[in-house]
Amino acid sequence: YRKSSSTFPQLLIDSDGNNIIDNSKVYPMPNEEDEFIELPSWVDVKFLNQDMEHRICKELGLSKDKRALARRLSRYNTDEYSFDRLWRSVVNQYDTIIVTEDKCNDILNWLWNYYIKEDRQVISDIKVKVICRDGEIRYAKECYLGSDFDNDLGERITSIFSSNFVSPKEMRLKTTDINEIADFL
Repeated sequence: YRKSSSTFPQLLIDSDGNNIIDNSKVYPMPNEEDEFIELPSWVDVKFLNQDMEHRICKELGLSKDKRALARRLSRYNTDEYSFDRLWRSVVNQYDTIIVTEDKCNDILNWLWNYYIKEDRQVISDIKVKVICRDGEIRYAKECYLGSDFDNDLGERITSIFSSNFVSPKEMRLKTTDINEIADFL
């Protein structure tokens, strides 16, 4: 191995026991109080193997300081875990791929699983895409809740200038309660 300023050996192991061999974003495993929500399989984010994490912390004298660990491993594309950072990493990938209905629904359901947690943090203003009634995938902020959400009057008024109405059926969330979906969006 020849040391250079930009190339590092692939020393890190992910939570599945595999070497992290690409440029995936890496996070230490969330603390126990941060409930881990399984990411969609196509998302290129890895979590550091817990045994490796403990050994590195011990070797570097970091006790269990995940912030310090992330700083020390930053050359390996490791960042401190927070749901907000994780979400932004996922959204950045989501914005650079061809978005299909399946991927859109994967992200919406992943975010839904976080949203329904009782002890969740407030989700910051983020760009999330939804599937509209016409089958098009658009940013949620560009869309409206119409008659599918018992908002007939709102749809009649809004349809004068837009046909971007969210379709709860197309979103395939793990709930069918339109009020919960409306609050979520």
